[in-house]
Amino acid sequence: MGKIIIIVSILVLCFAIDIGLAQKVNPQKGKMLFVKNCRSCHIQDGKAKPLYGGRRKQADWQAAFAKGKYMTYPCKETWQKLSNQDIEDILSYFMEEASDGVMPRGCG
Repeated sequence: MGKIIIIVSILVLCFAIDIGLAQKVNPQKGKMLFVKNCRSCHIQDGKAKPLYGGRRKQADWQAAFAKGKYMTYPCKETWQKLSNQDIEDILSYFMEEASDGVMPRGCG
């Protein structure tokens, strides 16, 4: 009985630590990071294809960010300056504004 309590206690502790270490995404920070690092090129008549969340579905954004695919884009140097959390925040901004997202561009 004592061994079971110890094992369960260890599992609960590991789960609690895992939850505590997991960072939440921040779409507002992602928008700020996109504006600061990317928008100057990703606008109409810019150096790169215009990017607006509402023009694509969430699956499109997930595919664009899957397995570091963004590191193959011409703006690789910009991506290298960002942390993994920054990249997750930018993705969360696009996901939120996707045409099938919770706050699609054009609402409100």
